[in-house]
Amino acid sequence: MPRWVNIFVALMEGRMLQIYNSLTRKIEPFQPKGPNKIVTMYNCGPTVYNYCHIGNFRSFLMADLLRRTLELNGYEVKQIMNITDVGHMVEDASLDDCGEDKMIATLKKSQEKKKGKFDQQKATCFKSPWEVASYYSKAFLDDIASLNFRMPEKFPKATDHIEQMVVIIEDLLKKGFAYQAKDGTIYFDINSFPKYGQLSNNTLENLHAGAGGRVQASEMGAKKSPHDFSLWKTDDKHLMKWETSLGTGFPGWHIECTAMSMAYLGAEIDFHTGGEDNRFPHHECEIAQSEAHTGKQFVRYWLHAKHLMVEGKKMSKSDGSFYTVRELIDKGYHPRAIRWALMSAHYQSPLNFSLASLDTALLNIEKLVGIKEKFEITCDNSQNCKQNTETSFLKICDKTLADFKKALNSNLNFPSALAAVFAFVNEAKHRKGFSLVEAKKGLETLRTFDSVLGVVEDFEPAKKLSQLSEAEIESAIAQRNQARSNKDYAESDRIRKYLEDNGVIIKDGLEKTSWETKS
Repeated sequence: MPRWVNIFVALMEGRMLQIYNSLTRKIEPFQPKGPNKIVTMYNCGPTVYNYCHIGNFRSFLMADLLRRTLELNGYEVKQIMNITDVGHMVEDASLDDCGEDKMIATLKKSQEKKKGKFDQQKATCFKSPWEVASYYSKAFLDDIASLNFRMPEKFPKATDHIEQMVVIIEDLLKKGFAYQAKDGTIYFDINSFPKYGQLSNNTLENLHAGAGGRVQASEMGAKKSPHDFSLWKTDDKHLMKWETSLGTGFPGWHIECTAMSMAYLGAEIDFHTGGEDNRFPHHECEIAQSEAHTGKQFVRYWLHAKHLMVEGKKMSKSDGSFYTVRELIDKGYHPRAIRWALMSAHYQSPLNFSLASLDTALLNIEKLVGIKEKFEITCDNSQNCKQNTETSFLKICDKTLADFKKALNSNLNFPSALAAVFAFVNEAKHRKGFSLVEAKKGLETLRTFDSVLGVVEDFEPAKKLSQLSEAEIESAIAQRNQARSNKDYAESDRIRKYLEDNGVIIKDGLEKTSWETKS
């Protein structure tokens, strides 16, 4: 049978991944570059100058979902996620290369308060930008572990790959794609790369047309064009710098990802992911410098997660809607619920996050855990289970699993995949018992679901934190003691439950009632 026929049948049956490619702006069937089942994937990771917020984690979880879906399809995924620990400037969202290095900005902020703490997460006062990077790198790794990520093969750091960056920059200079300005800064000449703008649609024509009124950098003896981006920067006052054949300086943000992806995945990779804000200029610049260097297509499939809103608005520290993962966990929300909530909307749609969505997510996870325990009880007590096996339940397992895979293979349609999961849950919930065959089949099906969901296995109930002040707790206990004196045991029980629901455990002694919070 011709190969195209096999591909067509696989697509129709939902057995082959179809994914939206930001580069071509259409949904395409995925086929790895090589003949084997190994897939290469590079994920834009964090800039470690602060704790990552939930908007960052939406993008990271999209990458985790993609990896798990590829593995569900039988692929082996070689995944790399970088850590940017130098060279990302505060104003790098544009091509102006302006502002201060984010690591150094955090260092200065911490040193403004030399004694004690400087932020709400109580990080210590830092002595160097390397301390900043080390502290927040560890925090990031702790966060992704709490959210049950499948760990990438490596988390390369930009500062460990200066040599590789220098080699690429030297090649770009040699080939005429880059030039050195009078101040020593090395820029990529975007006019030398006609395909610039293919990913973001910020073509050279559009960029030049939108540059009216701006001072040409060439008039200041620096850039040839205001749109050229830096590859290597020079600044005597910069705290993080290296002595190289390019001169003493530090790398631009974009060159870091090219060097790290090529170091571990080669010149051509299957997938590159990030948030939609990375699409321009970061990813556009990555393509230009990478393809100018190798002459090969850098990335075959680009994925970008849409932005995250909180309660229908942009995240904001001023109105209290800016959350980090650890802040939510400290508030008593379960990390698996955070994982679920951040994946709940399709990655190409904006996600409206709310605290209520975390409560809903936890309830859904607990339903899955309850079904798992129901199957396990049957498997552990096979002598007392049903003797007859109903083929109808086995068929439901097969159908819902097929629907689950088909949804994920349809451009990572996570909401539709969840619909298949809950069709299975509802069927299992309303059955009074299972035969051993049914229980094993059900457990196998649930584990396959969770190989992508990542929320059931090793689930432990969250320890509820008290949301009450000490004065409120003491007041409630006094009211309960009064109710007991009045023999109003219904009211006494109501107050006890109220306290327990708020994470407070009370113990009645001979002389007084003591209490403690769950921690």
